[in-house]
Amino acid sequence: MNDRDILEAFNEKADTLKSFDRMIEAMNKIKVGIKNPAEGSHSEAILEGPDKESIHACILNIRFFMQNNEEISIYNLNKVYERLSNPKKIKFKEIRQSLNTYLDAPSSLSKTITPRPSLLQSVNDIRDDIFEIIDFINSCEVIFYTNREIFDAFIYGDLSHMTKRAEYQKIHKSYGHFSIFVFWTILRNFMRHVFDIQELNSEVLRELSE
Repeated sequence: MNDRDILEAFNEKADTLKSFDRMIEAMNKIKVGIKNPAEGSHSEAILEGPDKESIHACILNIRFFMQNNEEISIYNLNKVYERLSNPKKIKFKEIRQSLNTYLDAPSSLSKTITPRPSLLQSVNDIRDDIFEIIDFINSCEVIFYTNREIFDAFIYGDLSHMTKRAEYQKIHKSYGHFSIFVFWTILRNFMRHVFDIQELNSEVLRELSE
């Protein structure tokens, strides 16, 4: 495909995403909480958002923007904008940088709690002394999953492929409904960046037609 074809194909896929009206509406109203238990029963997590079938359909299109072997991926679209003399390539870089910064930022889900290098004791060395336990806790650091790691784990471990099944299962087992909520939040943000790029593509296409 030539540059114009790539821009148009990207926008067509973005339009397909926009056609999922009910899913987008549900994505804008996502929430997670705890249901008050009946007497004698356990608390129950509740999750409100799009159904899994809608998410599956969405991911089939989202993959085109993620996978570098696709001509319309955001990565390859950068090459198109680099070839343009149009100053809008600066705006594209800003959108792409915004997305990458968000994806590489820590999520709200932690993956490990490890002793800092300065900690000389191991967990096994700690006895029942409460002060030793407090000292150990204060000497640990929490490492968080990045938004990209959560995003990839759900897409490539559950919704699209199975190459990251172990990562997905670890996250979902640890956090349950809350991990789904976090994934939805990341997906929603990713889609917003796609729509920003679509709008920019449309401006470039109009200028190319003049």
